[in-house]
Amino acid sequence: MERSAENRGNTQVQVTINRPITILHFSDGVEEEIEEEKKTLSWGPWFSHYASKSGYKVLNAVDYAGESLANFFGITTPKYQIEINEYERLQEEKKRIEDESAGWVPKNAGGDIPLVLNEPLKEARFNDYS
Repeated sequence: MERSAENRGNTQVQVTINRPITILHFSDGVEEEIEEEKKTLSWGPWFSHYASKSGYKVLNAVDYAGESLANFFGITTPKYQIEINEYERLQEEKKRIEDESAGWVPKNAGGDIPLVLNEPLKEARFNDYS
């Protein structure tokens, strides 16, 4: 059952090619509508098709593994995010303290004795003195 030289060069292979028709991008992923097409290819284009298909799968796997490792080791988080959050918290606390003490002490008062400029407005309670 030996094949002749001209039969070996003309052998055909059946291949199913999946091609996306429409690609919809959502915030939680991508949805693709895929068209299946069956073709008969000779060995050269068949090998080229499966090499590119395998390459895309390997690239996706390596990309996923790299992204997972980067998240695990914390490479994707900002380097000084903890310090930035602490600074913002301290600034908010300082502003809150300044807002609470507004009107009692002048900011640029000289000397050791704080001066009372005006007392903050409080709700008048008439029922306490009845």
